[in-house]
Amino acid sequence: MNRPIRLGVFGAGQVYRQLYAPALAARPEFRVVGSADPVAPARFRRPEDLLAAAEVDGVIVLSPPALHAEHVGLALARGVRVLVEKPPATTIAGVDGWANPELVACAFSRRYWKPYRNPMRGARHFVYELQTNPATWGARAAEPVERDLLPHAADLAGWLSGSAIADIQSVSRGPSSASGTFLLENGGRFEWRVAHGESFSESLTCDGTAVPAAIPGPVGEALRRLRRAPTAAVAGLSALLADWAASFEGPRPATLPGIDAARSCARVIETVERVASSPSP
Repeated sequence: MNRPIRLGVFGAGQVYRQLYAPALAARPEFRVVGSADPVAPARFRRPEDLLAAAEVDGVIVLSPPALHAEHVGLALARGVRVLVEKPPATTIAGVDGWANPELVACAFSRRYWKPYRNPMRGARHFVYELQTNPATWGARAAEPVERDLLPHAADLAGWLSGSAIADIQSVSRGPSSASGTFLLENGGRFEWRVAHGESFSESLTCDGTAVPAAIPGPVGEALRRLRRAPTAAVAGLSALLADWAASFEGPRPATLPGIDAARSCARVIETVERVASSPSP
């Protein structure tokens, strides 16, 4: 393509402003030609209006999770490539309803974070924990953890192990946390716990060995700011965007998550939400 890829953005809130805007600023392959948001400042109020009025080659879906499947479907019905923020959809039916699913890429950018770039395909036992405070993102209302944080665990399980999730066991759901175990098709196990709390923390062990922290400590963060380097989240997203740009003109890069990742994530969310809605014994 001899010109920048023209992008439309569905959702112009905090995730766009804090992550996607700086990541896109570092990627000359793209040019944002319009955004749609009913609340945040945007050229259009509805995704349908953007698609009808603006010529776009691709769309980034950053709307609330409950709308992801619908908004992805709108773009795919027009044959437009889509990059969708996690979770790509909250139900398997939502994924299976998409036309042209080969045009979907999922923004599981932790695959591109330095500690997780190299898959650990020979490992058999993973333990992953992630906690965040949604208020630090300026969230007006926090999404349930199975929609906000669990998609990271679901994707990393398959990416790091090189194996699909065969079953989900030992699921527990509290008011602001969830935990469980993914049994992998290769016989491995991926234990996980995700939570909303006062501060951020993330850890991963692989066959009992701790993987270096994804987010630097206070000293590392100070050095990053001194060097004016991007955060891990922005750097990872920028790398994912580079792969997405490459997919417009050639084969999909192996790291770029597609429809299988979307379906696996939706299955995990459905399972945990079923546990959450089940009456206590």
